[in-house]
Amino acid sequence: MSGIDLRDREQHTESTHVRATLVEWRGSCSTSGSHWTASLVMKAPDEPELASQVLRYFVRHPKALDSLEGIARWRLLDEAVEHTVRATNEALDWLVARGVLQQTGGPGRLPVYGLAPGKKEEAARILAELTRRDDDDRGGEKT
Repeated sequence: MSGIDLRDREQHTESTHVRATLVEWRGSCSTSGSHWTASLVMKAPDEPELASQVLRYFVRHPKALDSLEGIARWRLLDEAVEHTVRATNEALDWLVARGVLQQTGGPGRLPVYGLAPGKKEEAARILAELTRRDDDDRGGEKT
């Protein structure tokens, strides 16, 4: 049957649940008892970054299985936290290298960070510069 519109349709069977958004229909659709077959061309995700995060999780944890809700709640949160920790580490390293923060800690202890003694004015100057750059990047919007 040609010209059939299966956009955003769901197909439920005893063992599977299929949801597909089609860009175009190719081939034919046939039924045989309770089974149907079709040739589908899948549309790329609207949010490639989200697809990357999902795939990154499953590549790192190849035996993981979870529902849509579980993936959205826990797996993507895990990816977001990992990204945030890496970015925060880079920011802390950058601030320590400029001498406005200091890192303390010892063997077997996690490092802790704080404002370096006598660096409050320098830290305020750097903060003002970073804020100015951030405002310029957003076209002058104030947050």
